[in-house]
Amino acid sequence: MKKIILIILVLTVGAFACKKEKETTKTINDAITSVSDTIGTGTFVGQQHSLSGNVILYKDNSSNHILRLQNFNMTGAPDADVFLSTTSNYVAGNIIKISDLTSNANYTNSAINIDVAENIDFAQYKYVIVWCTQYSAYFGYAPLQ
Repeated sequence: MKKIILIILVLTVGAFACKKEKETTKTINDAITSVSDTIGTGTFVGQQHSLSGNVILYKDNSSNHILRLQNFNMTGAPDADVFLSTTSNYVAGNIIKISDLTSNANYTNSAINIDVAENIDFAQYKYVIVWCTQYSAYFGYAPLQ
């Protein structure tokens, strides 16, 4: 009888110990404001992790610079950030951080608007990069054309 109870206890503990943690899925569907001037558009190219979707850099009717991640899909990361870059690679001297992404969130067909400073030279910073700083993981990039 003790063996049966011990087996049931081991199986029960084992089932809970192997249970996958709940994943957070982030879906944001912000309404896009009226666009008066598109500066550039691009499509993400995934690198080390799952990343896809489109980017639109535009000036809204109030002359604010907005970077929109459209149909954005990305697996969760503990410390993912969005950068503007002069190259398609993450190089510390060539980037400007513009946003943090929600820690460990999986993004599915999301639409995210990010305010961008007006003083950035968009002729020089032609790439949008997603990078996980904690693990130096390169999710990918989108060239702005």
